[in-house]
Amino acid sequence: MMGIGYRWRRLYPIYGKIAGVYDRTSRVVTLFLIDGWRRSMAREVARMVPPGSRVLDAGAGPGTMSVLLLSMRRDVDLLLIDQSIDMIRMAPRDLDRVVASFEEPPLRDSSVDAVIMGFSLHASHDLATAVNALWRVLRPGGVLGSINIGHPDGAVMGWLGHLYTLYVIPFLAFLVAGRRNASYFREINTIYDSMPPNSKLRELMESRFRTVRWTSRGLGTVFEYVGIKA
Repeated sequence: MMGIGYRWRRLYPIYGKIAGVYDRTSRVVTLFLIDGWRRSMAREVARMVPPGSRVLDAGAGPGTMSVLLLSMRRDVDLLLIDQSIDMIRMAPRDLDRVVASFEEPPLRDSSVDAVIMGFSLHASHDLATAVNALWRVLRPGGVLGSINIGHPDGAVMGWLGHLYTLYVIPFLAFLVAGRRNASYFREINTIYDSMPPNSKLRELMESRFRTVRWTSRGLGTVFEYVGIKA
């Protein structure tokens, strides 16, 4: 199994605890690169979906990806789901929000035109289950755009990513959000270490989707994927 597995019991409650500091701390620990990464993914999805599309923001958190997408395309209908009620409460109230897991989305088959994910896929209990669930709810020809924590294929870069997530991220989080929140952000290392190499994640995505684009950023610690349901 690829994913955080049994660790989800410890990790999921943390998302509620960091809801108030999540976005600003994420900016700092990514050296202020995350906004550009998110914007690039939102722009890609915005370019590919037709007017009136129903878009699922899966693992929406505070709704950052939805807000970005709406700034580019006002003619889409958004549904936000997240398993953390505290996170999704932070999303704009004029958007449709549902507390649910994207591994078991409460949606009919082929009921959405696009799925957008901003740093959420890596929180899957099981990555294959999540990918299959997202494939199920997408209509044929629908778009999946995901940006998430990745894991470099090479041993040296993989080890550097391990050190960064274990030591540097908690230190930067401490400077921004205090000691308690820094301890929560240390769990990013747990997520990072649970991720398969980027090549394996790409293989999983391509088992269900036709690849439009995939790339890695942040020395391989960030994985971007855009695909179409065949």
